[in-house]
Amino acid sequence: EIRKDGYVSTEVERTMVGEPIKGIKLKGKIDRFDKIGDSVQIIDYKTGGASLNCRQALEGNENLQLFLYAAMMKHQGYDVNRVGIYSLKDIDIKWCPPSKRGKGQEVIDDYIIAALKFLEDAAAGIRKGDFKAKPLNDYICWNCHEYAFCPYIQQ
Repeated sequence: EIRKDGYVSTEVERTMVGEPIKGIKLKGKIDRFDKIGDSVQIIDYKTGGASLNCRQALEGNENLQLFLYAAMMKHQGYDVNRVGIYSLKDIDIKWCPPSKRGKGQEVIDDYIIAALKFLEDAAAGIRKGDFKAKPLNDYICWNCHEYAFCPYIQQ
């Protein structure tokens, strides 16, 4: 699918450092980014099943890392048009925004804005000493090594 779209793998394991919001510095590693013309797409590899829920991403609840990478790349002058999670288990890729968009659907900037808003709110909460666990679902908690000690579970 990626080759059919004309993208060429440009770089893997790229370290990103940036300040997407003044006073909030981030550092991470992009698994891969591809380029076609002036546009790039960011891909994260997962050994298990790929889960990328675009609706939850817009609500600031899921896969924020990819959209924060997109924000940092845009700040460096890249034209990011989508992000994806590639499941090595399923040999499948999930995109946000979806590769085939209909009229009125979101663009990457909508996801970036949602991720930056979540980041800003989370940082403000941490600065005030309020950083309660808010897992997306109980399954995530069951696999956490802090499960036995977590105040979220104790409630």
